[in-house]
Amino acid sequence: RMYDCNQCHDQLVFPVSDKLGIPHDHVLCNEIYFSNGVYSGFDHSRLINNPRGKCLEIKRVLARTGAKGSIMIGDGATDLETKEVVDAFICFAGVKDRPSVSSQGDLVITSFHDLLTLFSPFFSQTLQFNLLQNNSTV
Repeated sequence: RMYDCNQCHDQLVFPVSDKLGIPHDHVLCNEIYFSNGVYSGFDHSRLINNPRGKCLEIKRVLARTGAKGSIMIGDGATDLETKEVVDAFICFAGVKDRPSVSSQGDLVITSFHDLLTLFSPFFSQTLQFNLLQNNSTV
């Protein structure tokens, strides 16, 4: 099972998760609200908005699903925090290398193509082909 634990908001994350075939109930992110087309706030009750929110979300998913293994892929300090609750932390340094994060990664990947290749077994064959052929950023 693949989950997206992301501090971004749902309106940005859902189109990407749709392309990756990740169901919306496997996306752990902020929900923002609009009133008459104007931003009016976000859901403060979401675990992701708490200190160490990604850790809390991951612990909840692991407890609920009974998953035996977990991997976090990230590039920032809040992603690195999850190293205490996941089995492996893969640092993606393809956009910006943050040495304080990459120096602590179990694996460091600097190419989006390499990241896609590593995780291609989790994607449908059609998506694999499209992403790898286009070296696409989703």
